[in-house]
Amino acid sequence: MKTGEIIPWCAHAVRKAFGHPSAFRVAPSIAAGVALGVTSPACATAFVFWLAVILVFRTHLRSVLAGVLAGLAFKPFVAARCEAVGMRLLRAHEEFWREMLGAPVICYFQLEKARMMGALVLSARAFAVALVAVAAAIICYRVISSPRFRAFIVSLFTPKASA
Repeated sequence: MKTGEIIPWCAHAVRKAFGHPSAFRVAPSIAAGVALGVTSPACATAFVFWLAVILVFRTHLRSVLAGVLAGLAFKPFVAARCEAVGMRLLRAHEEFWREMLGAPVICYFQLEKARMMGALVLSARAFAVALVAVAAAIICYRVISSPRFRAFIVSLFTPKASA
């Protein structure tokens, strides 16, 4: 396989695996899938939230499944941080939580609540990172695969005729 054939071959493989959805459906689909894969089903609030996002935005099912697989791969790394992030969030905004919950904040420093809050925060981060990464990859692919860009690159390396 020649170097110039790699990009069209990759594009063909992606189209064969995912069909022909638009970039505006693929990016949120993969991002929501990653967030769903990172979120534990035990954290019901976040899990139902990401399922609702998937249904509301009419995401592309194959892209969601690819995102869920990626999220499951990252889950061990993220799960180790959930409790710490949730605890920091609870401690950082004690006044807010005191007014929201109507009880001393120390009552809500249970590990399960901190873990669930951390899971929600980290799944939202995973969604944002995946959305930006997939959108950037799609834009780069579109630029690289355009004939104008290829012609521009070729013109950079073509010797100019001197007058």
